[in-house]
Amino acid sequence: MEEIVAYKPKCGCKKKTYRTKHACLEHEKKCIYNPDNKSCPTCKHDVREVGCPYSVCELNILKCNSLEEYDKYMENKVSNIEFFKAHCTSWELKNKTL
Repeated sequence: MEEIVAYKPKCGCKKKTYRTKHACLEHEKKCIYNPDNKSCPTCKHDVREVGCPYSVCELNILKCNSLEEYDKYMENKVSNIEFFKAHCTSWELKNKTL
């Protein structure tokens, strides 16, 4: 048997492990379950139902901010996390973690 070192992200991805610290940190930068990224799944205003993959913001952030602008982010392959970090000023951490 061989002993290995593995890294586990601090975000909500409890089952993921990585062989390198760099890979783990890269995952955390993009993960929608990392509260540092201020994405909808970690926000108390996200009211999606269990099993629903789509975010439903009770504040209608996407309606308040241009859907066209969001589409530009996605066309340029910029992470939706970057969009919400830049445009959602109402993000608040959920009481319980995912």
